[in-house]
Amino acid sequence: MFKREFVETSDKGWEKAEEMNQWLSDLGALKLNEVRVEGSLIKSKVAWKIAVLSQAYLYRLHELGESCAIAWNNQHYIASLTLARSIIETGVVFCDFDENIKRGLEQKNLDFLNDSVMKKTFSTRIEELVGDEENFKATNILTFIKKKESEIPGLEALYHNLSDCAHPNQFGHFQHYGDLDHSNGTVTFTNGKFLKAKFQSIVCAFFLIELGFHAHKRIQENIEKVSELQHQINPVPT
Repeated sequence: MFKREFVETSDKGWEKAEEMNQWLSDLGALKLNEVRVEGSLIKSKVAWKIAVLSQAYLYRLHELGESCAIAWNNQHYIASLTLARSIIETGVVFCDFDENIKRGLEQKNLDFLNDSVMKKTFSTRIEELVGDEENFKATNILTFIKKKESEIPGLEALYHNLSDCAHPNQFGHFQHYGDLDHSNGTVTFTNGKFLKAKFQSIVCAFFLIELGFHAHKRIQENIEKVSELQHQINPVPT
């Protein structure tokens, strides 16, 4: 959680941090210790796959959010900004997963649902693992970010700005740590500049925490529908 003494001193800044802390708390409350084959999951392996992957996304998003806050509280700003970038990546993929489930149900297409969850579960950029399974080749993250741009204007620009901090580019090294005195050439190093602007970037990235929360809730509501669809089309032997 973000701590008040390490957030912007303005009341508005802390109010936003409190809201972000609540998003993290709400997200964490949805985590399960296990997903059992019971209830609607008994009659649908596809529904079981969806339930498992949704929890995996949930765990990842929550850990990234918590770690982002911890890094900021410890004045590890580059680490915090890098984690904020990962929050965006995870959030947009989670939302895409939610949208695919909705689309598959609307089309009553069990194969589409299964292919979607399988690709997202096993997708990778490691060529040796992809092999002949082209469906498991990871999609470029910008594909998902550009898709979400219409709903969240400025998301792609934010992602690129965070990427410049995450990488050893100008905003990730000298522009972050160094302060040049042009009169004598002395460079003073400090742990981060323009912190209010950087915190605002994290605030914007945390919007994906809230979207991930709602994506997970919708997925849980749709799992029963997926189970019924599979039971109608291709019942699981009992």
